[in-house]
Amino acid sequence: MYGGVHVAAVMLKTFLREMPEPIMTFELYEYTIRIPGLDSEDQLEEPRRILIEELPRDNYTVLKRIVAFLVQVCQPYRRKTAV
Repeated sequence: MYGGVHVAAVMLKTFLREMPEPIMTFELYEYTIRIPGLDSEDQLEEPRRILIEELPRDNYTVLKRIVAFLVQVCQPYRRKTAV
């Protein structure tokens, strides 16, 4: 891949900066900043609830595709470090 992981990172950051609203919407900001203060079980359950119940479908789709892209980008590096 030309430029490697750094080019992918720049492209992703540019895309995210140019979005009119963050993937985790302004309305969900208060929910997301409270997550670190929750107990361990709720720290796993609350993000799942937010993503499934509160996040608009289009935002969820974009987030899902970004995560899939990041998994693809990281795979060659994971193979190199796996011993």
